[in-house]
Amino acid sequence: MAGDLARAIKEKRRYPATDRDLRFYQFMGSLVKRQKDTVMKHDYKHWQEHGFYDSFEKYIQQTTAEVPFNGELRDAWIKKMIEEHKTKRRAQSVEVKKEPRGIVQEAKSCRELLQAMPLGFNPEAAGDMTATIQFEVNGEEDFLSHLKIAKGRCTYHEGATDKPNLVVKTPAEVWLKISRGELNGQKAFMEGCYKVEGDMNLLMKLGELFQSPAKAEDKDFSPKGMKR
Repeated sequence: MAGDLARAIKEKRRYPATDRDLRFYQFMGSLVKRQKDTVMKHDYKHWQEHGFYDSFEKYIQQTTAEVPFNGELRDAWIKKMIEEHKTKRRAQSVEVKKEPRGIVQEAKSCRELLQAMPLGFNPEAAGDMTATIQFEVNGEEDFLSHLKIAKGRCTYHEGATDKPNLVVKTPAEVWLKISRGELNGQKAFMEGCYKVEGDMNLLMKLGELFQSPAKAEDKDFSPKGMKR
């Protein structure tokens, strides 16, 4: 190693700078400046005389190679990126317009189901309604979320909300089965499979507010069986 070091010095070899060299340059430059009036005044003079503060290239005594620039290639790349973005947006738009039935059936979890509920929202049934529905999900999943209905729109939000109009406390698998028509909502409520607190009228209106893939007689979420 000593022999190789001697030959490197004699041949004036220069190895490409690394990020470690850059960090050392930044650290030492700052240190020398802070101590320029005390223990490192000679170091500071040395840095100034050699122009090390001018640039990192001066310090490592190397010059960064200029990267060739092709304006036409850059414009073509930007155009391609824009087209890909537009194609992606169109695909997302088509995905959003999927039938609510397919969305519910494809939901693999209760969280996915609740996230998809705004896509099946019926603004005509809501009218000028303003309400918040909170879901306290347990069992195979354990989370809080809520739906906000206002100005003819419905949005999904994670976590709890202040003063919800309706609180639905349900095991994840129960709400999934009800939404898919695999479990009768009235029977599930009467048997205590899920619980509710708050505005029961809002609960009974869920069938009108959100489209469901189940048959009319089986798809009710409420104790009385909501109709679309």
